[in-house]
Amino acid sequence: MPRTSFPVSVEPSVLLWARTSIGLSQEEAVTKAKVLLDDILEWESGNAAPTFVHLKRMSSAYKRSTATLMLPAVPKRAKPPVDLRTLPNQHSHPLTTKTLKAIRRAERVQAVTVELAESMGVALKPSLPSLVAATDPEAAAGVLRRSLLTGETNPRPLRDKQKMYECWRTRAERLGVLVVQATLDRHECRAFALANDLAPLVLVNSVEYPAPRSFSLIHELAHLALRASALCDMEEPDTAAFPASSVEVFCNHVAGAVLVPTDEMMALPQMKSHGGTWSDSELDDMAIEFGVSKEVMLRRLLIHGATTKDYYEAKRQEWREKHRDMKDYIPHVPEGKKPLNRNGLTFSTLVAQAQRGEVISLREAADFLGTKPKHMKSFESYLAAARLQR
Repeated sequence: MPRTSFPVSVEPSVLLWARTSIGLSQEEAVTKAKVLLDDILEWESGNAAPTFVHLKRMSSAYKRSTATLMLPAVPKRAKPPVDLRTLPNQHSHPLTTKTLKAIRRAERVQAVTVELAESMGVALKPSLPSLVAATDPEAAAGVLRRSLLTGETNPRPLRDKQKMYECWRTRAERLGVLVVQATLDRHECRAFALANDLAPLVLVNSVEYPAPRSFSLIHELAHLALRASALCDMEEPDTAAFPASSVEVFCNHVAGAVLVPTDEMMALPQMKSHGGTWSDSELDDMAIEFGVSKEVMLRRLLIHGATTKDYYEAKRQEWREKHRDMKDYIPHVPEGKKPLNRNGLTFSTLVAQAQRGEVISLREAADFLGTKPKHMKSFESYLAAARLQR
């Protein structure tokens, strides 16, 4: 047992990395770790060493194990997603601690997936198609949509945006993509993608409403099909101001075309006569057929010459003002179902199988899923039901 009142040998750069990797200032670390500012300054400069008690407090505040804080050097990590957020105010400040934690947890889910699969002899073979950004986005969307619908006829319109999102999430997981969710500030980040040969992952912001989540999911699948990681807000970027975000324009176009195929849109009765302007009720009626938002619907109409750029921009600004103070989407979810909602069916199934096969303990399984051991029995029931529906 360590002697808690004596200094512990630590590498100052590791303490600095652990704090800054989740966006904590020294002042914030003081509050969360319940230590003195002078102490943090001394520890990070190497002029003094913390006690084991201090190390435990920093472990809790920085969300790192004490073993990690005692490493001899900063650990190597996967290349973080490229920041493709396009609003100027989002480039004027670093990512918040909440978003950084979500990225780190997503990386852990990827790593655990690969480790558990290897331990149990499960082959991970993602079958997401490859796309090239120079390709016509309508053609690229056709490739991606056909992959998602392999073995199915075109899905019958559900007229329920939540069910449509769940269908797209299931289809993405069938292609070997992990689809997880986390609560983020939707004004900062709507989704991100982490490319990986064995366990590609999309994280979708769970406080978004179902239609935007469907769009975010397909948008990030387009990034993964480009074999790239990305952090996105889904805004239509100014490619003159942000040249790299031409990829975002491509992924936005692909997402819209996957969700609202041209031939199905043109077959809608509303398309028989139009004058370039569309009422909200008309757009709602068309959008519900595809489980998308009015904005996505109007964007598809613009792309196919059924409205004007000025009208699209005016409506977009109108909706933005209307929804500026819109509350987050926070439905009630039973405690036992939360791990499934958060982690998706693929990762949840893998962890449950590893626990039943005694590859990992019940406590480890609960930790991987972000729940408590007492909720695991209820979780297993929801998981079994979800697997039957798949």
